[in-house]
Formats: sequence, structure tokens, C-alpha cells
Amino acid sequence: MDVSKAVQKNIPILLARMSMSQATLATKSNVSKASIQRITRGEVSPTLHTLQQLASGFGVSAATLIEAGLDRKSLTGVKKIDTAISAIYPNLYRGADILKTIGKYFAEDYRLIYGDQWLTSPTRTGPTIKEELISNQCRDGHPPIITIKAAWLTGDQVLINLDITDTHNTADPVAVGLNATAYARTTTIIDGWSLVHSVREIVDGKPVKILTRTLKYLDTITS
Repeated sequence: MDVSKAVQKNIPILLARMSMSQATLATKSNVSKASIQRITRGEVSPTLHTLQQLASGFGVSAATLIEAGLDRKSLTGVKKIDTAISAIYPNLYRGADILKTIGKYFAEDYRLIYGDQWLTSPTRTGPTIKEELISNQCRDGHPPIITIKAAWLTGDQVLINLDITDTHNTADPVAVGLNATAYARTTTIIDGWSLVHSVREIVDGKPVKILTRTLKYLDTITS
């Protein structure tokens, strides 16, 4: 695999998916805009350190930046929904201040739902988006890595298959149900969005507004 060519191709793909400018990426990654431009033009090869900085700026793993076929990775095909997916997940551990960036995607009465709880359980309904962001906030500067494996539509519901990898001893993030450990811990989940507007209405111009997200846990691997 040619790492330089993969990074050269994948940076613009991730910028487009996250509606992020090169200037914003430069600020988030602490890699200069000029350096990013030279990498995307194929003029220089990124060092391992630069690769890690860029991945941190995007909120993805370094493996995503060098992934072959990233442009073919399955998302929903609905641009507004795909933009929301790309914007929300890299920011779930950045604290309540990020509401000014992603708050537009959530209905006023949004709640997180724990799909593994009984329908009648009082703990099935979880936090609001603000409470979730506060609970998730990573205070040691090492947030878990969220990898979007696939996303698809089922009727008017959006389903996202995610891996959440935590490699640091952080406080327990209630909103995602991950327990802090000293080891790398990867949890695979399905995150199901129920939307205020139908997919057809969104395609026709309505905004993406999430009424609930229902988390269903599939597997946890500790290494």
C-alpha cells in the first residue's frame, strides 16, 4: 500500500464528508494549511507524527487516513444525512461547547435511548444531548476513537455501525456506556437515529433533526 497516495486521496474525502475546510483542519490538527496542501498535491509524504496529528484533527484513527477504498465506504447516499454523521461522531467527546456546531442536528426534546434495556425500564431513556456531551467529555486530552464502519437507511431510520476504541483511563462516559480500563477496548454498536422529518422530506429540503438515538451493543474486545 502506498501510504502517501492514500493520505493524498483521503484528506479531501474526509474534508468533504465533515464539511470541514483545510483551514479548520489545520487549526484542529496543528498542521499548517500549507503542509496539508502540499500533502494533498502529493509534493511531500506525511511523517508518522503528522499522520497522527491529521487523524486527531479529523477525530478518526490514523488507519482511516491510509485506508484503501475510503471513497467507497458505505454511507447512506443522502448528502445531508451523511454530513450530519460525519459532523456528529468526531465531536461527541468535545464537551458541551460543541453544541454550537452540532446542536442544529438535534430536536429540542432529543433523548438517547439504551436499546439493551427493557422497554419498561426507567433507565432505558438516557440523557439529553447537552447532558450526553458533558458526560462524555474527555478531560485527559485522549478521547476514544470512533470509527464509522457503515451507515444505511431503513425506512425513515438511519442506522450506523460504529467501533468505539478507548485506550486511556478516563472517567466512565455514561452516554456511551464504556467503562474506563488501562487497555485498548473496542466496543461495536449500532446507533439508530429516529428523525423528526422523513428521508424524503430531508431530500426535498428539510433539515436533519434527530429525535432519538438508540444504542444497541454488539460486541466488546479488550486487548
